[in-house]
Amino acid sequence: SAAASRGPRRDGAQWTAGYSYAARRFSFAAEHVRRSPGYRDLGTFDLARYDGGRRSTRIVATVNIPRQGSFGIAYLDARSASGNAARLISASYSRAIGRYASLFISGDHDLARGGSSAQLRLVVPFGRNSVGAGVSHNSRGTLAQLDYSRSRPSDGGLEMAVSLASDRQRDLYGQMSAGWRGRRIEVDAGVAVTPGRQAVWGSASGSMVMLDRHIFAAHQVNDAFALVSTGVPGVPVSYENQTFGVTDAAGYLFVSQVSSYHGGRFGIDVLGLPIDQTAETTERRVALRRGTGAVIAMPVRTAQHVTLTLTDEAGVPLEVGGLVRRSGAPDSEVGWDGIVFLQDIGSHS
Repeated sequence: SAAASRGPRRDGAQWTAGYSYAARRFSFAAEHVRRSPGYRDLGTFDLARYDGGRRSTRIVATVNIPRQGSFGIAYLDARSASGNAARLISASYSRAIGRYASLFISGDHDLARGGSSAQLRLVVPFGRNSVGAGVSHNSRGTLAQLDYSRSRPSDGGLEMAVSLASDRQRDLYGQMSAGWRGRRIEVDAGVAVTPGRQAVWGSASGSMVMLDRHIFAAHQVNDAFALVSTGVPGVPVSYENQTFGVTDAAGYLFVSQVSSYHGGRFGIDVLGLPIDQTAETTERRVALRRGTGAVIAMPVRTAQHVTLTLTDEAGVPLEVGGLVRRSGAPDSEVGWDGIVFLQDIGSHS
């Protein structure tokens, strides 16, 4: 493939050649990329001091043997525009142990500098919690490590990571970090300890956004954002099929993490609403530029529904299966004893 970019005082091009093959038990991929110093893409065009790679070669092969695990080997040769070079070769092996644990072994060698390293790790997950232990060795010595982590739920909450390590001199190294994500703020804190030194850090981030003449407190906005408007409170809102929250007392929900240049799916769930509330649309796809926002209206309104008993001139209920047709509304079917349910008669009377 070939690509080109053009900008103020910098033009460039990129050429890529590659091959990949994937089967059930074997996969292989090779890629070579060359680019001129002035080349930029969407991920790097606004980085003033970007030192992109001038060329790179990557070769990866994996073999999966049933009940024995997966073997892999990789080679990387890369050179940046400033002349920095890296040539690495690595090999790895992984397999499941029992129903839950997994074993990982890897080793790599730096062909440019002559250094080597290896590591062995055993990981056992427990739901959102995970415990791991490992041993690594490089030119500076051997290190034994014990890890614990707890992942954060997608809708917010607590996450935590603790890591302890010790070398042959029994020097202790440790790091602990924790984070909490609420609806409007994100807080992170941690501590790191090495022989004779320690460091503590913490941060809190959020944002204030004015949209549709309302002010919203939300997480830090790093890309695009959106304001979902339904007009009624308590309506569940989802973005890309993941529940993001429910609308507030004014019928709004601010979505602070929207991927730019992508037609994202916004939806509302009306199944739990009262029977007299309805929405004309429950899903919209919207693409936004980076740093911009939009109001996405999916209004929920109050509708009138009635249950009628239909009879003929003699007062006998109409037969089951008959249809009641209204202009601009879906047909309604007559049930037992002539009973029919008509939805939203206010707008289709």
